[in-house]
Amino acid sequence: AAVLEREARVVADLDHPGVVRLFDFVRRADRMWLVLELVDGWELQEVLARVPDGTLLGAAAGAASALQLAEALDHAHRRGVVHRELNPERVLLSREGTVKLTGFSVHLDDGVAALPEAVDVTGVRSAGYLAPEQILGEGADHRGDLFSLGVILYELVGGRCPFIGEGDVSTAQRVRH
Repeated sequence: AAVLEREARVVADLDHPGVVRLFDFVRRADRMWLVLELVDGWELQEVLARVPDGTLLGAAAGAASALQLAEALDHAHRRGVVHRELNPERVLLSREGTVKLTGFSVHLDDGVAALPEAVDVTGVRSAGYLAPEQILGEGADHRGDLFSLGVILYELVGGRCPFIGEGDVSTAQRVRH
């Protein structure tokens, strides 16, 4: 509970138009919840799944969306915050066309919230977005977020994730190699 509250405080300090705002962290007896900005739109994953020909935005619009996402990540990184789990399920597209980053699994550069020694990718739907270092359990820093951003850009422009295996483990092996 203390870790979740600390992470909520860190995310609440990320005041950027490309980051879903966290307004409050509430703790009542044995329950905790976050009060977040409402984004009228969709998860990027939902939008990608609905596109029949595999292309979402084309090169120019895909790059523009990725730039918005990169600016939000830069804001977080300049404050020592690493996302760690950036993938299309954690990117929201508003009806106005704004890209919003959400779902931080906070990792501070001071190492307080470090990754475990090994990452079990079994059942991890986002294995294709994890940096090789994360899969190997070598920690997470801003470079892993940049790797994930590159994978999302590839998918926005190319219409598919560049690392697709028969399952989570084979996808992780493709990323590593």
